[in-house]
This record gives sequence, structure tokens and C-alpha cells, in this order.
Amino acid sequence: MAIILRIDVDNPYGYHTFWRKVLNYLALNYNFPKIDALGYLSHLNSLLRDLEERDVPATFFFKTTTIPNIEMRSRILEMHEVGFHAVRTRSFQEFLKDFQKVNKAFKGLVSGLSKHGSGEWVGERGHTPEYDPERCIRYAKRLGLKYFSGNGEDPRVEATVVDGIVYYPSAFWISRRRRKPQFTIEWLLEESLRRDIVVLLHPHEWATRSQARRDYERIVSCGEKFKTFIG
Repeated sequence: MAIILRIDVDNPYGYHTFWRKVLNYLALNYNFPKIDALGYLSHLNSLLRDLEERDVPATFFFKTTTIPNIEMRSRILEMHEVGFHAVRTRSFQEFLKDFQKVNKAFKGLVSGLSKHGSGEWVGERGHTPEYDPERCIRYAKRLGLKYFSGNGEDPRVEATVVDGIVYYPSAFWISRRRRKPQFTIEWLLEESLRRDIVVLLHPHEWATRSQARRDYERIVSCGEKFKTFIG
């Protein structure tokens, strides 16, 4: 039994400074270029380096707006797994177009998906805010994927198999804004001894929020076993 690190790469530039927020908005809504020198995916790069140094595998979920450069993609594929972070799910045609772009960038190795947003807000241009796990599972089935990782906030809900797709309804969110106080790091570590459990974080949270960084540090330093969604 193990911890599965799910890393949703949502924000190309982050938003902890005014200019980062501006660049992030332009990238998500108006196709602003992916410029490494301006900090494109710099938070992801730092998190990836930390995981490499610890030899901890993770599953990174990408949108079309957060596809890394070739060098970073190669690093990720050396020890990690890649998933598709779906933004447009209103129609299968829109979903498929985005999926194909991400999957091609990662040599056809995308094996599962997650959904951007849980229905409360419109995150970016073209975003489908509705959170519909059943629809995502149908899409995963049509594409021959292996799993769907959901956005539920009760980590006690265990994985199940729906129409041949392994469905993880909930996750243990690193951010305490999305996690009830009863779900402590101690609870997580004990629970991971009996089953696989998903831990969800975002690179910008890890880089800019002290609470997220502290809890991440406790989790990855615990000596527990880590795996990806497909092992």
C-alpha cells in the first residue's frame, strides 16, 4: 500500500506577484508564449528537482497551457507518470483535441486523467466549470485510459472500478483550505499502510504557501512507500 502523489500543473507562471499574475492570466486566456526566462513553469521545475533528489515518483497532470519544454518532459518521463488535466469537457470533441495535444507531447504515454476545477468557478478561457465524474469516466473509457482521479475532499472514500476504469473519487488535499481538520498528516500516513491513497497538490502552492510546503515535507520525508497511479 502506498501514497500516490497527484500534481496538478494548473498555472503556467503562478500568481504570487503582480507580474506573475498578469503573465499567468495572459497565458491561460490569450495564448501568451511559454517563456522560461519569464518563469514559465518555474514552480514545477523546482518541485520536480526536489522529487528527483528524494527519488520519489509522482503523477503530473498537464493542460495544453502547461506543457513543459522538451528537456523537462524528458526528465518527467524518466521516473514519473503523466496524466491529462482536462479543462474543456462539455463535448468529447473539445476534450479529445486537448487530450491529443498533451498526449502527443508526452510520446503517447498519458494513461489517465483528472478534471480542472470542482464546479465552483471558471478558471480560464474555454473552461467547463461543471464537475461531472461520470462524463470524465465515459471519456476515459472511449480513449482506452486506465483511471480517473476525482476532486472529492473526503479521503476516506476509497477507489472503485467503474466500467473498467479505476476511479479515485477523492484525495487528501495538501491545501488545508480544501481539507477538514480531522484529516491530519498522521491520519494519512496510517491510512496509507492499508491502501493506496491519493495526495493532491499544485506546484504554485508548494512554492508559495508555507503550510503546503510544511505538510509536503512531512509526507515525503516519512519514509513511506510512494507510487504512481499505474504503479
